[in-house]
Amino acid sequence: MGGSSVANDLRCRLGRKHNVLLVDKMGRHVFWPSLFWILVGLREPKAITKDIGRLLKRGIDVVRGEVSCTDAATTCAKVDGKKIGADYLVVSLGADLAPGNVPGLDEAGHNLYSPEGSISKMALRRPTIFLAYVLPMFCPRLSVRPARRRRRLEAVDRESMETRFPGVFAIGDNTSIPLEMGLLLPKTGVVAYRQAQAVARTIAARINGEDRDGTFDGHRVCFVRAGGGRAGFGGGDFYGRPLPQVKFHEPSRKWHTVKV
Repeated sequence: MGGSSVANDLRCRLGRKHNVLLVDKMGRHVFWPSLFWILVGLREPKAITKDIGRLLKRGIDVVRGEVSCTDAATTCAKVDGKKIGADYLVVSLGADLAPGNVPGLDEAGHNLYSPEGSISKMALRRPTIFLAYVLPMFCPRLSVRPARRRRRLEAVDRESMETRFPGVFAIGDNTSIPLEMGLLLPKTGVVAYRQAQAVARTIAARINGEDRDGTFDGHRVCFVRAGGGRAGFGGGDFYGRPLPQVKFHEPSRKWHTVKV
């Protein structure tokens, strides 16, 4: 979501003499929040999956492949062994599941958070125990440092989303943005989208010689489905001081209708 949003916004802001290139691993976009609607029969897979090319504006080059590494000092990325250079680089890798890191989970578990798993009925045709274990979490005896060392989250300026390397930005799930009380900024599609808008404005302004960088102000909203045709709604200023200023509205049918 973040990468395609940056690409579309830049294409609107830049002249045709400037190239906008998007590297995408899957070649398709999945609207992940709707996977559970497929599970209960309220959506069809084709309704939540689109070819990435259909979501992009004309004039955006698309390279389908996997980014193995980036060189921030030279704003280059290696895609399937091929080096691609640019004047500006936006890292928006998202997050992925890695059940293979837990021995036996692939064989004994059933992943509902994937297009393939959500349409499988096998898990619903026999007595099933669902075990949900969410990481990272805040508790005295749990540390997520080893996981972060294996694939480091990018530290960025929380307003410009620029890394310590000029011209290199990072948005979405692969960023680490501390809040005033020490926790990290929650990661959602809305956050990635708004960060993408800020980055696109900044890059376009620099290319066009304008002095008006984009800013991500820390505001975000979120819907929470509560079942029974109801949903809650929350949002606010997560950059608030001394604490984030967030308000949550009780679940109701009104918020469920807005979400749908």
